[in-house]
Amino acid sequence: MAVKALTVALSLLFFACLAALKISPEAWWGLSLLGFLAPLLWIVNLLWLLPGLIRPNWWLGFTVVAVVAGLGLVNDTVAFSGEKSPGPGAIKVLSYNVSHFNRPKGYHFEADSGILRSTADTRAYIDWVVNNTADIKCFQEFYTFSGSTIFNTDARLRQEGWVHSYISTDTLRINRSQFGVAIYSKYPIVDKGVLFIGRTGFNRGIWADVKIYNDTVRVVNAHLQSAQLQRILYKNKERGFKEAAKRTFWSFRKSQQERVEQLRKVLAITDNSPYPLIICGDLNSTPYSPVYQILDDKLVNAFEQEGSGFGFTFNHPKMFFLRIDHQFVSKEVEVLHFNTRQDVPFSAHFPTEGWYYFTERE
Repeated sequence: MAVKALTVALSLLFFACLAALKISPEAWWGLSLLGFLAPLLWIVNLLWLLPGLIRPNWWLGFTVVAVVAGLGLVNDTVAFSGEKSPGPGAIKVLSYNVSHFNRPKGYHFEADSGILRSTADTRAYIDWVVNNTADIKCFQEFYTFSGSTIFNTDARLRQEGWVHSYISTDTLRINRSQFGVAIYSKYPIVDKGVLFIGRTGFNRGIWADVKIYNDTVRVVNAHLQSAQLQRILYKNKERGFKEAAKRTFWSFRKSQQERVEQLRKVLAITDNSPYPLIICGDLNSTPYSPVYQILDDKLVNAFEQEGSGFGFTFNHPKMFFLRIDHQFVSKEVEVLHFNTRQDVPFSAHFPTEGWYYFTERE
């Protein structure tokens, strides 16, 4: 009887996790926490099923249904790429949260360059970003300062051929430097706009229509709301564990709800787009979240289509298992290859690269 009860309980709990992925945190934010447990519960049900097959019982059917229902999570989690070779006319797209190029808070003018941890590392970082061969580059937490020979990233990108750009930034009063999100392109930008600006300022969404060959592609660069859990936990630790935990959960709840609202603004300009789409950026959402599942239902995730391995994008020693940076494309776009550049260590995020055919080639 205990085995029967546990079998049914494990399967029902997994079904609750699947349901949580489809319910907006605006309606019931607490249920969205269950979604993060979905892959773990699927593995538990799978492991529970294997010995049960030796002496099967009717209640094992619950576990069988749970395992079959969760097979889609495997596709969300790990990719086995066919690695099509990009040919002539393929468009390469880079998306990268550059973490303000690791600029220290105290850096305001060229005279402050001595506070940089390593000027050589900073230059190598920006050199990599500038020299990457992507036709379209989307940056989150982008930083540029025309008064610096180190952080004059906008000028550097333009000098190297990315002469078309759209940037949405906050501007520091002290030196007029800018930080926010940016789209750079080797192809003309014929229209553009802002989708949202989050409460933190650097969380923003923008779009640009890029003219490629005889067609146009709509590019969305989104940095959905950050929870900033580590910062809030550290800031409130002196208040005691209970208060710190309370404020951390409040921030998690609010950011979950804000991301859905921001995604709604993204979809308002993409659902009826007359052009092929790419939506990329730091979405602060794992595959086990409503934001990801909404996009996955409407579009094609480039990693799932032509990526390889687990594709973790968060460069963190303890939270390394997170994939929160994504590229989604509309279904008429052909995904040729997708790469998570875990060999590029500069930022708290790894850059992602996708190769696509957006248009018919001449």
